[in-house]
Amino acid sequence: MGQALLRVHGLAKGFRSGSEQIPVLADLALTLNQGESMALMGRSGSGKSTLLNLLCGLEHPDAGVIDIDGQHFDGSQAHDRRAQSRCWADLRRQRIGVVFQDANLMPAMSLLDNVRLRARLAGQDDLGCLAWLERLGIGALADRFP
Repeated sequence: MGQALLRVHGLAKGFRSGSEQIPVLADLALTLNQGESMALMGRSGSGKSTLLNLLCGLEHPDAGVIDIDGQHFDGSQAHDRRAQSRCWADLRRQRIGVVFQDANLMPAMSLLDNVRLRARLAGQDDLGCLAWLERLGIGALADRFP
């Protein structure tokens, strides 16, 4: 078993509907070790997207702690959200890959240029982007537009 890359405990998130607070996640605990993978399954509305948004810093938890790749995020520290948002942005740029349900590609750019842009935004060299597309079996699509 590898080192824990992700550890979550006491995670809670709810949304307001009018005057009613609707709980989505309550007291969630989760550990994912280096080298492990996990499938997240459930019915529509069960909280899968909410959990993923929390785990990549796109939403803030109401309570609980997320430790990811050596960074500690405490949902009870709402006063420190700006600093936490900067840390999450750095993690997403360098260590976390997010694939959204809807395509987030620039329609006026080729597939290769979209990948190059993402590499540059992450502060990475963009010279190997075509090789990555080829490894994924989509190198022939490099010059196509989304």
